[in-house]
Amino acid sequence: MNTDNPIPHISAECIDVVMRELPEMFCSLGFAGDEEFVYGVTYFSVQEEQRRGASADEIREQRSQILRRIDATDRPPHDSELFAAFFARAVDDALEGRSPCVLH
Repeated sequence: MNTDNPIPHISAECIDVVMRELPEMFCSLGFAGDEEFVYGVTYFSVQEEQRRGASADEIREQRSQILRRIDATDRPPHDSELFAAFFARAVDDALEGRSPCVLH
């Protein structure tokens, strides 16, 4: 991931918190947040990664790694599926340039 910082007040570490730490928090602690939170911060982070020079393929690979990690947890399947669905949807929407949207 390119860590050039086009928006001075948002650090690369902040973006990494979402794309690395949020899924890890779910996997290790069961923290999922709510749908809007997971979707919103993930969507924003993908856009920031793109602004910093990450390719769509790099982001998709990162998404795949995260989804495999989520799938391998011992969390209840429903919780894992819900978290993974909103996470993946946010990544896909951001990569495709769609407006953010959370469906209930």
